[in-house]
Amino acid sequence: MKDFSVALGLPGTAAQKGAKLVLYFSVPDMVIEKLKSITLSAVANGFTLPPETYTKSGEYTYSRDLPPACFTAEKVTVNFHLDKSLHASGAELRELGVIVSAIGFENK
Repeated sequence: MKDFSVALGLPGTAAQKGAKLVLYFSVPDMVIEKLKSITLSAVANGFTLPPETYTKSGEYTYSRDLPPACFTAEKVTVNFHLDKSLHASGAELRELGVIVSAIGFENK
């Protein structure tokens, strides 16, 4: 989908040192063939993270450092946004963008 969210628990020492958000995903061939590029951006507990643009299909890792101030609540909500997606059509009833395989935090 064009917009998706996740709520993650706090990793170890994130409140003191911050942490790295890591999203593992793939961009399908069909998405690049039709859209030519796709840009992924994210906001974690109100902190806007730098976007990244992908122009080839394949597997990717979106990784961004988060400051300690991002880890003041029990959970961190991360809202992801794609600048565009393929609309549902024909037999496909879902909006298509990227395929997420894993997401989490890494301690610093």
